[in-house]
Amino acid sequence: MNRLIYFLVFSAPALLFLFIYIIYPLALDIASSFTNWSPTTYAYVGLQNYQYLFTDPLFVQSLATNLIWLGINVPVSMFLGMLFALLLTNENAKGARAFRTMVFAALAIPPTVAAFMFGYMLFAASTGVINAVLFGNKLNVFGLYWPGLLMMVLITIWSSTPLATIIYMAGIAIIPRSVIEAASIDGAPLLTRFARIYLPLLRPAHIVAFVMLSILTLKVFDVVYTLRAPGGASVLLYYMYQNLSYGAWGYANSVIVVISAIVLAIAIPLTIAMFRRR
Repeated sequence: MNRLIYFLVFSAPALLFLFIYIIYPLALDIASSFTNWSPTTYAYVGLQNYQYLFTDPLFVQSLATNLIWLGINVPVSMFLGMLFALLLTNENAKGARAFRTMVFAALAIPPTVAAFMFGYMLFAASTGVINAVLFGNKLNVFGLYWPGLLMMVLITIWSSTPLATIIYMAGIAIIPRSVIEAASIDGAPLLTRFARIYLPLLRPAHIVAFVMLSILTLKVFDVVYTLRAPGGASVLLYYMYQNLSYGAWGYANSVIVVISAIVLAIAIPLTIAMFRRR
């Protein structure tokens, strides 16, 4: 009984925070997604919002764009983050401190600023340096779907790789040093140590990085809003924002419910698998 009281007392602030900022707003979103809530109306419409949602070509395209974004950004950022973490935790690597500063500098730059830097200073037809040097200002990044999408994916890779690096550095820090030293003494090649030691022992870091980067990718908005969805490469939150601006608040909340469902479908099984493994 005393242990239960201690648990409730010490976990109350966290549970209260969770209820006020996550559970309660999500419950309101779910409830209002079954209504035609707008500045002038509020009535129950059942599944009408969801029926229209999955038949709207703009929503389907936004969902597909988000999933493509996820399929590129997450594995590339995880791979680069793991490589950078191995480099930065190598005591014999020269210039590791300067390289660490360069990698983590991206965390200090807001996504809107990064979008402006990449979009207008590097890839825009009239002002972009890369577009001028490599493509002679002939690459229509803002008018075509795939160039616009890949440009925004590149921005998120640049900004999310440092997060993956931090996660993998924490994972490497808890690997027993005796295992790594034994492999070095036995003369195991670098690739063998990477495949037989780091990859399997970094499994918790893989799961955490995958979940965190997936959530960040699914809720990407700043970059798309700053660049005004170049080439029509809209995403779910930008689609929701457009409907909010039209006053279709209940319909916009149905988009939030879909995003939350995708996030939970990714996070819950992987989290359970990680704790079961332990």
